[in-house]
Amino acid sequence: MKHVDVLISGGGMVGLPLGLALAQGGLSTVIVDVAPLAQVLDPNFDGRVSALAYASVRMLTALGVWEALSPSAQPIREILVTDGKAGQAASPFSLHFDAEEVGAQSLGHIAENRHIRAALQACVARQANLELLAPATVESLTVTAGSAVARLANGEEVSAALVVAADGRESPAAFADGCADHRLVLSPDRHRRHGRA
Repeated sequence: MKHVDVLISGGGMVGLPLGLALAQGGLSTVIVDVAPLAQVLDPNFDGRVSALAYASVRMLTALGVWEALSPSAQPIREILVTDGKAGQAASPFSLHFDAEEVGAQSLGHIAENRHIRAALQACVARQANLELLAPATVESLTVTAGSAVARLANGEEVSAALVVAADGRESPAAFADGCADHRLVLSPDRHRRHGRA
């Protein structure tokens, strides 16, 4: 049985940077992802594009990912926000954000997800204290005092002090038997007031 500090179920754009941060902070970490690495790195795997806020770029820089990603990213210099409905004219009111107004080179960047994943995977591959198991899935979790044991679909077991479910809202890891009484779910309710005026 493998023993680590943290097991992350999900090797996407949440699980990979979290794994890098934890490993760089000195915690032994295993990331388990259902998709084979060759599939994830295939240019046709994910044709979407993501807008990376300034804070996300700073995080990727701190993790050592931005250097590999920046040649494939385009800066966001202006943002124009308007309101309207399909088939109707846009509202005459709008918000305009300009990087020059705040003395910045950009407000963030836009990058294709395939480039983000490739840069993350390259950093994960060379990061000490971090292992990616793919393709693999968490089949079950047994929670005990101070640790959890994840049984993978291939029969391998991984013991960890902390298990993070970063594999989507239908996460098998988050809803595995034995987790209902031991999970902390961080999912802000955007419809509920949180004590701020």
